[in-house]
Amino acid sequence: FGLLGTAVAATGATAVYLRARRVHPVRAAIVGNSLCAWDDLGQLSWKYVFSEPMRQGFTTPGALWSTERQVQFVGSRADRERHITVAVAFPQVGRSWDRHELYCFSVDGKLRWRYRPELAFTFGDARFSGPWRSTDMIVAPDASGRDTVWLSVSHVNWWPGAVLTIDSRGIPAVRFVQAGNIYALDYLPNASGRYIVA
Repeated sequence: FGLLGTAVAATGATAVYLRARRVHPVRAAIVGNSLCAWDDLGQLSWKYVFSEPMRQGFTTPGALWSTERQVQFVGSRADRERHITVAVAFPQVGRSWDRHELYCFSVDGKLRWRYRPELAFTFGDARFSGPWRSTDMIVAPDASGRDTVWLSVSHVNWWPGAVLTIDSRGIPAVRFVQAGNIYALDYLPNASGRYIVA
């Protein structure tokens, strides 16, 4: 009985350990029409299948060009609010542009929020209300040291561009607007401060 009890206890502990591992992925990527997340043993933690076909590799001209930027972890591994943000584009039937969105998932694969750029800017007597395409996305610490998502967008037909931050609740804030497309972002800390370069 003692040996049986030990075996059952050990099996239960192992099951709990594996379940705990499965909800803390260390890598995530787009595979086909899904977002997949793996643990540090290379085991699949979870998979989210998007409900409509996605643009593969962001081949739309002027759109997010680097697949390395498409999926990003936000927060440290010890952060209880850690999540995964992914930029996706959905082709639109009969249109020359894609619908761009951001999806945010908790580390256990639950969808936390979605964000679609819906912005409107006026330059002179012209009003530009989209559609907007995502051109780059980075993660950088804010003034308190917490990770923040920075997103650059450009108008699909004309020239305006903007830079936004999106917090952990999915709430956007416009940080910069200009009369020209924005194609890339970077984070530059140095002795004088921390900067976002667009």
